Amino acid sequence: MNKSKENKKQTVNKQKKKGGTFLYIAIGLIAGVLVLSFLTGVLNTAAESGKVYVISGENEITPLTNKVKEVTGGNETLYTSYEIKELPENLPEIEFYKELYLKYEGKTLKDFAFFMYYENENGEIKSVYENISQFDHPKDGEDNIIPGKYIVKLKFSWGSSEKNSITEEHFFIISYK
Repeated sequence: MNKSKENKKQTVNKQKKKGGTFLYIAIGLIAGVLVLSFLTGVLNTAAESGKVYVISGENEITPLTNKVKEVTGGNETLYTSYEIKELPENLPEIEFYKELYLKYEGKTLKDFAFFMYYENENGEIKSVYENISQFDHPKDGEDNIIPGKYIVKLKFSWGSSEKNSITEEHFFIISYK
């Protein structure tokens, strides 16, 4: 009779061990699924656009904004980019006063590209520079700023990664006197 009690105890202990192992495996699987779903949600979260401001002296403007590309979870959607000739005539304008600041609110990929154009006497749009990483003023050979009105295009992406981003163009006119 003693042996049968010992056998029962051993059987019960083995079942407890099997149940405990199963419980650990189940908890591990649930935790793994939760971590994967969290990471998938974070990695596939759509980017949000921020705000851009141009400041010179006491003046501040908000440029015209145009979304050209959106990437969510690696899936890309393209939108129409403005041609300089097709821009509305009432672009926001700011007069240059000693310094010019670009201020943005939001998370960017810091892939800034600046473009500057002017309209010549014949009404043709000409490029001062295109696709440079820092803003620069229109200058002559002696490093003097050339007076006039210039269209500036700033292009960059909002977001946390190239797989989740929104690329926008921002347009404004800067006048130098």
